[in-house]
Amino acid sequence: MKGYQSWPAKVLRIVNDEVDVRFFGQHDRAWVSINNCFVLSKEYPGSEKKKSNNNFERSLTELQAHIDRLKTLYGSFTYAPPQTPLTCLLKDYNERKKEPLMFILYSFRII
Repeated sequence: MKGYQSWPAKVLRIVNDEVDVRFFGQHDRAWVSINNCFVLSKEYPGSEKKKSNNNFERSLTELQAHIDRLKTLYGSFTYAPPQTPLTCLLKDYNERKKEPLMFILYSFRII
């Protein structure tokens, strides 16, 4: 998406095909189409070059701190394969419904 960069975010809620996300770093919130959300992987999902700037670096530092907290709480954290759409996990999640909604993903953020 032109003018947008893939950015790490937390899912707050999902309503229909829209995802309410809070981006790591500056804590901006946005409603994003579920089709533009990819589950967090070790590889950067964007086709654009990852821009190295202070805001993006801060978001990665905050993301790592969040992952470390999840590891402390739950014992582990598993990254998704590259380019895994959020929709792939939702079917599985909807069948269980017992676990809290806890997805970390890359979504598009205006740069």
